[in-house]
Amino acid sequence: MYLTTKVRIALKLNIPAMGYSTLIVKKAQEGEPVRHSSPKRIAHSGNCLENNYLKVTINSDGTLSMLDKQSGQMYNSLMVFEEDSDIGDGWFHGNPVNDRRTISLTTPPQISLLSNGPELAVIQVTKILQLPEEFCFGSMSRSSNLKEFRIENLIKLRKDSQILEIETDINNNIKDHRLRICFRSDTKTD
Repeated sequence: MYLTTKVRIALKLNIPAMGYSTLIVKKAQEGEPVRHSSPKRIAHSGNCLENNYLKVTINSDGTLSMLDKQSGQMYNSLMVFEEDSDIGDGWFHGNPVNDRRTISLTTPPQISLLSNGPELAVIQVTKILQLPEEFCFGSMSRSSNLKEFRIENLIKLRKDSQILEIETDINNNIKDHRLRICFRSDTKTD
């Protein structure tokens, strides 16, 4: 058995086409200066990411507010999860009568700053919803038995990126339902 330490790094490299680069990653000794330290970080606090293009704030309800610095456009209430019954099949969504819908705004989030470097910052936003475990076709209603349904989001912003990355992970332990993620754009259309 080997003693290992798992490390994730984010750095900017110039690697020639069909070439390679060798990196040496080692733990610094206590008191040893760390090379290439940068005082400029992407996360300004545990709930705010900012680069030259975007400013993203994780709100107290778990939604995102994002400012596009180039256009000046502000987007609010992004990343709302909506859950309801689905008694259709793989091609058709069917809502039962008297369905009850759950929206993630009612559950407080757990927000954690996972990494904050000069090239990448990652904030984890976790929501734990209590949902009916299944649809009861005999009574044509949702079960009164509730199960914990965990939604984990990794919000990533890179130094020179005009794109906000969101990675969502769920363990779908609920039957007969549909989960949607909503991004309100406030776009005016005809």
